[in-house]
Amino acid sequence: MSRRVPIVVALSLLAGWTAPPAVDPIKIDKGAHIALLGNGLGSRMVHFGHFETELHLRYPAHQLVVRSLCDEANTPSFRPHSARGNQLGFPGAEKFASVYCDGKLAGGKGHFETDEQWLGRIKPDVLIAFFGFNESFQGLAGLKNFRAELDAFLKHTLAQNYNGTAPAKVALVSPTAIQDLSAAMDVPDGRLQNPILAAYTSVMEAVAGENNVLFVDAFRASQAWYRESKAPLTADGALLNDAGYRKLAVLLADRIFGQTPVQAEARRAAVREAVLEKDWWWLNDFKIPNGVHASISRRSTPRPPRCPRSRPTSSPRGTASSSSTRRRRWRRSSCRPDTRSSSSPARRSSRTSRSRCRCPSTTRAGSGSRRCPRIPITGPATRGPTTSC
Repeated sequence: MSRRVPIVVALSLLAGWTAPPAVDPIKIDKGAHIALLGNGLGSRMVHFGHFETELHLRYPAHQLVVRSLCDEANTPSFRPHSARGNQLGFPGAEKFASVYCDGKLAGGKGHFETDEQWLGRIKPDVLIAFFGFNESFQGLAGLKNFRAELDAFLKHTLAQNYNGTAPAKVALVSPTAIQDLSAAMDVPDGRLQNPILAAYTSVMEAVAGENNVLFVDAFRASQAWYRESKAPLTADGALLNDAGYRKLAVLLADRIFGQTPVQAEARRAAVREAVLEKDWWWLNDFKIPNGVHASISRRSTPRPPRCPRSRPTSSPRGTASSSSTRRRRWRRSSCRPDTRSSSSPARRSSRTSRSRCRCPSTTRAGSGSRRCPRIPITGPATRGPTTSC
């Protein structure tokens, strides 16, 4: 009985709601720019390449440009990123985002641009938004906030001219259902999660209809896939695998752009290989694996390089080495920055903004001192064993 409670509550929250009229598929023009925005369902698509491959095979002469701005934690109002100060999805989103961050909108440090700035660069003609999964963790109590958040996001997006001529045509995609893989692995079977996801999907459909935005119901479609497929379509019940993304690619292409036949099926493997190559480069630009350091999020002003410290020698056997002795050895063995400037103006200019170290010039037998790794730097020679470390 308790498992039916979420459905009853969801229906009461959606009382008075009727299915919105279907929105016609989006007409895709030659040279169109397509941007993906939202959560992990869209983010992981670039690792499989099926959706973009499907588009290029259906419209081989259109020279389409597809870019993904999706990231796993994103919602319409909250787009967390450690390398940018603004974590909000659109102006005024702070009133909706607080529930996703415990009321603490901590800004990052760095120069990574917001999604709005990236959209200004990409100039999309079509914007495909994936939402609903992350928000569903707020439970049925979060439906009211999600409805208002999604409505504000759509109204803001439909008022923007990212391509400089007209607002982007928007398609809204629901989350997929949870597949029951509990017999094969220790994961939820979806009986508790799917009713909540269904409620969020219904809210998305209602808000899309109110804003005359095309809606793709991937939730109910995925439930049909799971019933028909003998093999798993997800990696863990929630995240689609390669076979699952193949089915999602066809669903999105049919529902968003219409059921256009494939023009070059024989070239599918070659096109997908090119798409994956492009996506690899894109991910290493937009979503750099080590982006925290690349975007200088931890340190707004980079520090000059330092010499690595020499390892202290160990104490002779049978003698104790106090912490103060160890600290003195570290201080003696560490490199010191060389702040001396050459008397020659030419030498000063050639050494501008370079950090040099003065390391022990000799290693005496039994003294225990070591050299720092010495990497010669180009330019006029200087006195002593000055090196760049």
